[in-house]
Amino acid sequence: MRCRSSFVFAVLLGSLATLACGGPAVPEDDTVCGLSFTDTGTVRVFVVGHAFTLDDAASLEHFDASFREDVVRIAPCLSATRPNLLLFPEDAGLIAWFTGRRAMLARGAGSTELAFNAMYSGWFRAADEYRRRFPGISAARSLTLALGDPAWRAMEHTFGGIAKRYGVWVMTSANVPYVEARRDSDSVGLFRDVDADGNEPAYVATGPECFNAALLYARPSLRRGRARPCPDR
Repeated sequence: MRCRSSFVFAVLLGSLATLACGGPAVPEDDTVCGLSFTDTGTVRVFVVGHAFTLDDAASLEHFDASFREDVVRIAPCLSATRPNLLLFPEDAGLIAWFTGRRAMLARGAGSTELAFNAMYSGWFRAADEYRRRFPGISAARSLTLALGDPAWRAMEHTFGGIAKRYGVWVMTSANVPYVEARRDSDSVGLFRDVDADGNEPAYVATGPECFNAALLYARPSLRRGRARPCPDR
């Protein structure tokens, strides 16, 4: 599929307008439960059918707000006497790769190949550094490692934040490497997303592996995980 310049131009205009208008407003929690469910068992489980759009990736704030809009309907239905578990769609972290200014061109691409080529142009410094640190990895793997920073930041901020705010268990998944949070100036300058707040760390991959990880958050953002290697393509 060829990427039309007019389409890209329109997406760029829309993205710039979104950034100029600031972050989205999240509505207040509903006060009355409008969901129907069987009130049995030891855990109350909510399966969230979230629909992804590229608008969700305009910024980390838009990513966060898109999921919290689902939670405002769930909030009045939470059990006060048993654990609550919110299950979000598989690989919710994929859209996090496309958040922010570095991925603006990728969001306007007309094919997967063009999208990831555009993504590389935004993250090439981090990706090239990973290829230097881990000789023999593919270009695709180096990009996946570089995208671990925005992916982990989105997971921690959004799903960890939901778990803490509502005192619930939250399960989601993402293709991510093992990382460590680094605050030294070299790591921040090379690996951290330019849209991250100034006091946030850089999430730096500790090895060349990438995992299709199931992530479980609980108040206060205790994270557990189960993972299998993600494909290198």
